[in-house]
Amino acid sequence: MEAALQYFELARDIDPDYALARAGLGLAWASRQQMGIAPVSEAAPRARAAVGRALELDSTLVEVQYTLAIIRTWTDWDWEEAEAAYRRAIELNPLRGPATRAE
Repeated sequence: MEAALQYFELARDIDPDYALARAGLGLAWASRQQMGIAPVSEAAPRARAAVGRALELDSTLVEVQYTLAIIRTWTDWDWEEAEAAYRRAIELNPLRGPATRAE
């Protein structure tokens, strides 16, 4: 998890407008929170900030919507917003999840 976080930070530092790096940061921080590696007080604001910036950069990426859904589910416990983000991710790419991209 630490290596993933470092690589997403490096990608963000190289290109501050790279939405996938921001989504990755959001997912990494949400995962750290979920695993108990980082306290909610540290992880939640960082996850929200990262996905917020990713949404500003490109809200049409499945990975961005998926990360938003994860944060809405496991950090915010906001079922309606989580469902909306999951549905948006599926709408954007119904045949592939965030781990595989259409060529």
